[in-house]
Amino acid sequence: MLTRSSNICLLLMGSLAANEALAQEATKPINILLITADDLNCNSLGAYGSGVHNISPNIDRLANNGIQFMNAHVASAVSQPSRGALATGRFPHNSGIEGFYHTQRDIPAIVPTLRDAGYYCALLGKMIHSSPTKDTPWDYAVDREDLGMGRDSRIYQSKVEKLIGEAKLQNRPFYIMVNSHDPHRPFHSTQGEKNEFKDQQIPQPSYIYNLDEIEVPGFLPDIPPVREEIKNYYNSVKRLDDTVGAILQALKNSGEAENTIVFFLSDNGISEPFSKTNCYYQSTRTPLIVWSPNKFEMNRVEEEHMVSSIDFFPTVLDIIGLEIPKSIDGRSFKTILEGEQQQDREYIFTQFQSTNGRNAYPMRAIQSKEYIYIFNPWAIDKVEFYNDSRSGMAARGMAEYGATDKFIKDRYDLHIYRVVEEFYDLKSDPNALNNLMDDAKYAKIIKAYQKELSTWMKKTDDPATNAFEHRDDIDVLREYVKQTKEYLDIQHKANKPFTSDDGAGVKI
Repeated sequence: MLTRSSNICLLLMGSLAANEALAQEATKPINILLITADDLNCNSLGAYGSGVHNISPNIDRLANNGIQFMNAHVASAVSQPSRGALATGRFPHNSGIEGFYHTQRDIPAIVPTLRDAGYYCALLGKMIHSSPTKDTPWDYAVDREDLGMGRDSRIYQSKVEKLIGEAKLQNRPFYIMVNSHDPHRPFHSTQGEKNEFKDQQIPQPSYIYNLDEIEVPGFLPDIPPVREEIKNYYNSVKRLDDTVGAILQALKNSGEAENTIVFFLSDNGISEPFSKTNCYYQSTRTPLIVWSPNKFEMNRVEEEHMVSSIDFFPTVLDIIGLEIPKSIDGRSFKTILEGEQQQDREYIFTQFQSTNGRNAYPMRAIQSKEYIYIFNPWAIDKVEFYNDSRSGMAARGMAEYGATDKFIKDRYDLHIYRVVEEFYDLKSDPNALNNLMDDAKYAKIIKAYQKELSTWMKKTDDPATNAFEHRDDIDVLREYVKQTKEYLDIQHKANKPFTSDDGAGVKI
C-alpha cells in the first residue's frame, strides 16, 4: 500500500524525470535543413510580391511563419560559384570557385566542419555544384537522375524522410541540403524539356498556368515570345513549390521539425536576359527565409539589414556554437535572427566571372537598398555576351521585335554588348532600365559607391582591383580580361568535375 509520502516521492521522481527529459531536449544539437531553388527570381513568389495566383503557397507559408529577409543577395549569380559561397563563407575570388569547377584551396567548408562536430551530412540534387571540393565528405549524396531529374516531389519527400531516419539511427544531428532543379531550364512543357529528358516521366506541376495568368518581370519587355517563355517558367516555379511542400511535410512526419532550423533561398535569379549570370539587382536578390519557432521569434519580415550568402556558413556555426574561422569573408547574422541590430549592413558586394560555357565576363557590383553600381571590365572592343538565356524564346523575341521597336532594340543591344560602368536608382528604377552614369545629379553618389567598391576590392584582395582603379585605360582592361580568361582555362582543365559514380556518398 502506498503511503502519502510514497506518492509524494513518486511525484517528485516523475517531475525530476520530466525535467531531465526537457533538459536533454534543450541541449540536443539542432538540425539544419537547407532548401534551395535553382534559378528562381525572387519576386516570382507570392510572399515577395508576385501577383500570379496561388503560385507558391508552401513557400509563402514558410515565409509567413518564419523570418522573411527582404534584402538578401547571393555572392554570384550562377550556380557553382553561388553554392561555393554558401559552403565556404567566401567570395568566389577567395573560395577559388569562380566558374564551374571545384576549389583546389585548403579552406574551411561547412560539410567537413559539421561532420567533425558529429553531424550527419546529406545532399539531394545539384551534387557537383554544391560540393566545393571533389572529395567533399557527404555521408550521402545523389543527383537529379535519382530525383526524377530533380523535379519529382514524391521522391524528394521519401528521400528526406529516409535521411532523417538514418541520422536518428546513428544518433547524430543532421545537415541536409535539398536542392530542387526547378525552375532551371529546360522549363516545363518546352521542347527543350522533351529533348533533354527524352522518355523520362517528369511530374506535372499541381497547377498549369495560361498566358493570361502570369506576369512578365519588369526588366523584360512584355511581348508574345517573352510571355510564352515566362509562362513555362512559372509552371516550373509551381512545381518547385510542390517540391518544397513535400520536403517540409517529410520534416514534419519525422518528428524533428521542432528541433530543426530551415533555411530557404535561391542560388540566383531567373535564366533570362539581365538576370542570371549578371550583377543586376534581380540577378542576385534571393528569397531568404529562416524558420525555427523554438529558437527564434517567428512571423517577422526583416527589411532593415542587407545580408549575403557568404554569411550562411558563419551563421550556422554561430547558431550551433562552433568557432567561426577568422579567414572567411562572411559574418554571422544570428543576432538579426534574435531580433537585434547589426552594424555595417548597408552594402552588399557581388561578382560574376564565368558562364557554364566557360566564357569570361568579369563583373563587380556594390549595392544598397537605394542604388547599385556595376563594373564590367569585359565590355570593351564590341565583345558579345553569351549565356544560357541567349538562345531562349525571350532573347530571340527581343532580337526580332527590336527591328521595329527602338526601346526593345536598345535593351537587347545592352544585354549583348554592355558598357563598362552602370549605375541605377533602385527606388525609382528597380528593373535597372535607365543607366545614370552620365547624370550629373548622381555624380557625388556614384563617386561614393566607387570608393566603397575600391575599399572592398582591396580588403578582399580582389584580382580585379587594378583594372577597377584604371577603368578608364582600355589597355589595362584588355590585359585584365586576357589574364582572367587564361586563369579560368587553367582552372577548368585542372578541375575535372566529379560525377555521381565517383563515390560522393553512400545511397540508402
